[in-house]
Amino acid sequence: MNYTDKEIATTLLEDAIRFYYSRNYISSMPIAAAADGFLANLCNEKKIGDNGLKILKEYIVKNGFPENEIQQLNLNSSINFLKHRDPKGEFVRDTKQAKIHSKQFLLRAIINYALAFEEITESMKTFTSNVAKSEDSL
Repeated sequence: MNYTDKEIATTLLEDAIRFYYSRNYISSMPIAAAADGFLANLCNEKKIGDNGLKILKEYIVKNGFPENEIQQLNLNSSINFLKHRDPKGEFVRDTKQAKIHSKQFLLRAIINYALAFEEITESMKTFTSNVAKSEDSL
């Protein structure tokens, strides 16, 4: 028995969302990033969209996030958050930043999920709705 693309993407995103809500952002982030990478490749193969980044930026502005925060949507900085130490050789582990990075990957992956499968799950709808209502920065 083989997993379908949709089963893989759904499992990754649902797990990342569960970790996010349990405030385990360090676990949520790489799982959401894996889902985003998987879905971005799937969208590329299907010649769908621009991997969600443009849509994500439009979503952010439409839902009242300040436009200047769009500059923070550098997912490389999110990846580097877990990979690199500060100049003193210490790992920087700011919970607020971990939450923001996890949220960014989740939103982009959910957009790519919607592009690839033309639907999202209830937990994805709830997550995006909660993010839109949240006072947290992206």
